[in-house]
Formats: sequence, C-alpha cells, structure tokens
Amino acid sequence: MNNDDKKKEEKHYVELLRLSLEEHWIIYPQEAPDFEVHDKYGIFGLEVTECHSGDSNSKGSVFKKDEMIRKKTLDKARAQFVIKYPHLENMDIFYASPKNEIDKECILKTLEQNILHLDNNLPFVVYKNDNPIGEITVSFSNKGEGMWVYISDWSGNISYDNNNIQKCIDKKSKKIANYKKNYGTIKLLIFSGLFYKSEKIRPTEDFVPTLRGFDEVYFYSHGYVKTYTAI
Repeated sequence: MNNDDKKKEEKHYVELLRLSLEEHWIIYPQEAPDFEVHDKYGIFGLEVTECHSGDSNSKGSVFKKDEMIRKKTLDKARAQFVIKYPHLENMDIFYASPKNEIDKECILKTLEQNILHLDNNLPFVVYKNDNPIGEITVSFSNKGEGMWVYISDWSGNISYDNNNIQKCIDKKSKKIANYKKNYGTIKLLIFSGLFYKSEKIRPTEDFVPTLRGFDEVYFYSHGYVKTYTAI
C-alpha cells in the first residue's frame, strides 16, 4: 500500500468513527499527526493506526505480512488466468490448503484441466508433484470482477487482544511531545479491518489501557466503538 492509499484508508476510518460517534467533525489530512480535526469545542490533532492480532516486528504485523504474500500470489494467478479466459473474469475462487501451501502454477493448471467443469459447484483438488496441496471451490459473481481468496486468511473468530492494542498506544505515544507543540489536545484512533483474520481484533470489555499522554483513544472495528478518556 502506497502513502496515498494509506492516507485514504485512514481517512475512511476517521469518517466511520465520526459517524458512529455522531460528531460534526471537519477533517483535514496532514502529517504529524495524521489529521487536524475541528469540532464544536475547538481543534485537536488525531493520530491513526491499524492494529492486528499475532506477533509483530519493526516492520509491522507478521501475521498480516503472510496474509498479503498469499493474497499477492492469488492476485497474480487471477490476472494471468483472466488474460487467457476474459469471459471468466467474474469467477470467484476459494482456495484451502491444510499445509498452508499456495502454488500459482499448480492452481492455474488445475483450473485449465477442469475448464469445462467450473460451473458444477464441485471442489477441485490441486496437486503438486502428484501430491495434493489444496482444494479449489469455484463460484460466479454477479459483479464484473471476481475474487480469489485464501479461505483460512478470511475465516476465524475475533481475537480479544488487549496486549497488542496497548502496544499500538505505546508505539504511537513516542511522538506526542512533538504533536503537543501545535495542538493542546491529541487523540488516537486505533482501527481494525473487516476481512482478514489478522484484522479481527478487539479489546475485552474490562480493558483499561494506559493512554501514554493521549487525551482520548478510540478503538473502532466496523460498528464497534470503544472510547478511553484520560482522567
């Protein structure tokens, strides 16, 4: 994701938060912090970050990185397939693999071998060197463009992970001193996505985070909102 896409995603979640809180905010994208927000009380700085479940390192979520590698493999397979079979652009692929193995060429080979039977709603086994590595289920979307999805990356229950949410606050708090030079009030929005397993994270209801200098911290996850205010 480039910087422009990242900023658009951040603003999207700020707008969703605003609607959920029924606030009349005027939002100005910037850097350091990410947004300047005007409301009926004045102006505040708003920093925005995404939170994931699982382990992380200096480059971010390890879990999310692995999901994006698998997504990229399937996206490349789809692009290659659609060039050869443009009339199947609306085909959805749901791929599962007990061994967590995705091989683009093996997936494409399986589809080509079954090209006349893709509409029978039966799963197709994907083989590599005569050994089964996964299974494909096909459906056809009414939309113009189908999705190719690795099922395990989209399925799963919500992870209640207070520790990772606190880590997000800790990490973002390191720049508060600089932000306070221009804003008397600094708030933080932590959001989680909707589709991928790594994004399905929430705090427990009894979680009381350490705000590390933020005047307010919001956690937002598609309709679920939690607000933590400094005492």
